[in-house]
Amino acid sequence: MYKKIVLSLFFIFGVNSKSVFAQVGVGDSLALVALYDSTDGHNWDDTTGWNHGPVDTWYGVTVSGTINRVTMLNLIDNNLVGIIPSSIGDLDSLTGLFLCDNQLTGSIPLEIGNLTNLRYMSLYTNQLTGPIPTEIGNLTNSTWLHLGNNQLTGTVPAEINNLTKLSLLYLYNNDLEDLPSLSGLSSSLLYLKIENNKFTFEDIEPNIGIPSSFFTYSPQDSVGEIINTTINEGSTLTISVSVGGDSNQYQ
Repeated sequence: MYKKIVLSLFFIFGVNSKSVFAQVGVGDSLALVALYDSTDGHNWDDTTGWNHGPVDTWYGVTVSGTINRVTMLNLIDNNLVGIIPSSIGDLDSLTGLFLCDNQLTGSIPLEIGNLTNLRYMSLYTNQLTGPIPTEIGNLTNSTWLHLGNNQLTGTVPAEINNLTKLSLLYLYNNDLEDLPSLSGLSSSLLYLKIENNKFTFEDIEPNIGIPSSFFTYSPQDSVGEIINTTINEGSTLTISVSVGGDSNQYQ
């Protein structure tokens, strides 16, 4: 009788522990560990639960009990130092990715385009470099894309027009140039911030009126190239720069 009671209690507690702690697949677990390793996880401000215990007890990680997948990753201002690994793309059930206010470097991995369930992505206030990958156009469920205050360069990909549910697009404080027409976002975009880049009127004018609530685009960085030259006293020097747009008055 004593053995039967003990076994019964063990069975009950075993079932309860599985219901309390949602287990995730190996792919999700490995992707999280890769992020931890590539961003100096031992020195994060809060490492509660990481690399031991059930994944849904790890700080900043939300697991859906219905699908047993990681659906939210919130590590805002947690002293992440390093790169975003390509394996971030294995977390393809994410609906929210919040890695802002850290010290992330390197480029945004192309595999970010695998996160097709993503609704919110905030990578602002890091030191991310390189271009915005064209694969960003795969994130067709996104409503919020915040990449401001980094060191991103190059052309904003036209594929961003695929994000027809996007209500907020923040690209301010980067080194971006050549902004495409965002006409594909005209029915959804509410907030657009692109100031402190290298956009000209040719980039800005087609997008006036597309965000329905808020649009900041000034100031922008200098246009043209810095050239050191010497001229003789009394000589004439003509300085010119070619820019597009109809209201291109520069001084």
